[in-house]
This record gives sequence, structure tokens and C-alpha cells, in this order.
Amino acid sequence: MQELEENPFIELQNEFSSFFKIDKFVRNDPAFKYIEPIPHKIVLPPTDISDEPKEVNWIHISISETLSNIIEDPGFQPEIRQEDELIRDIKDGRVYKSHPYFQKHPDAYTLLLYSDAIELANPLGAKKGTYKLVNVYWTIAEIPKYLRSHSENWFLALSIKEHDLKLAREEVYKPLVEDLLSLEKGVCGSDGIMARC
Repeated sequence: MQELEENPFIELQNEFSSFFKIDKFVRNDPAFKYIEPIPHKIVLPPTDISDEPKEVNWIHISISETLSNIIEDPGFQPEIRQEDELIRDIKDGRVYKSHPYFQKHPDAYTLLLYSDAIELANPLGAKKGTYKLVNVYWTIAEIPKYLRSHSENWFLALSIKEHDLKLAREEVYKPLVEDLLSLEKGVCGSDGIMARC
């Protein structure tokens, strides 16, 4: 019983006994660099199909803020590219090597974007498609491929209902595109490290 009372995991379990307590800790502890999702909302005018305005909601998580946190992490070590004729990754391809931006900024990081839709309800049931979300993820091409395949190295950038995305694709992607364009100017970590993408 004494060993159980001295067990530090018992104390941790009390401190993190609910999602609310874990969430509060992560948001307020300076050791964690929590990036708040940015909610967006637009109201579309009525169409021929519907007489009522349609409200479209989605969230966007800043890629520039997330990247800033990544590059200032002491554990982040970009993979050094080998200069030879072998094609090992995207950066060894002809299109990448001939791109004007990457020729001008050879030290720039390369971001990989990935989009996937998930069904939150039974995909075979009557509500199929009603609760389907489209998520846009990103990662950095400079991390080793074997680490790039791990889910903890893919970061969420945008999440929206699939039906709403079809109604307002341009408006939904606008904050994401602006965020990506801002990366061309560079992003700085708190320790002064600058990165371009």
C-alpha cells in the first residue's frame, strides 16, 4: 500500500482525470506551445435550391506558427540532402530542382500537403456523407522519410464539412493560401532561427 501511495502515476492520474483538466494544462503550461485553431464563418446567400442563407464554418490552424515552433525545437534536425544523380525523394526530382523559388532559396523548407476525408458516422448508414469532414494536413520534406510516415509528424491545417467545402471552396482555402504565401517571406522562431518555405 505504501508503494502505491508513493507512485507518481497515481498523482498524475488525479491531475489529469478528465479531458478538461488535460486541455487546461496543455493550453496554460509554458512547456507546451499550444496553437489555437482559428474559427472561420461565412454566410452564403440563398440559392435556387434553398430559400435560406447557408452558414459555412471551418477551422484553420496556422502553418507559420506551427512551423516556427518546430524549427525552434532543439530536437528538430533537418535531413541533409545528398547531391548525386539518385532520386531518393521529392527534392531530387527535375521539377523541384528547376523551380525558380527553390533555385533562389536552396535552404528553404519544402512542405508537403495532404487532404483526406473522414466519415464521423456509420459510412454505410442512412446519414452517409452528412458528417463527412475534409482535413488538410502538412509535413516537412526535410525530415527523414521513415519519420514522415508517422502520424505525429503530420500537422492539421484545415478542417471543414465536405458539403460546406463544395459550396465555398475558394473562401475556405483563402486563409490557408495566405498562410502559405506568408511563408515565402520567412518565419522566425523565438530564438531567431529563420526559415523559408
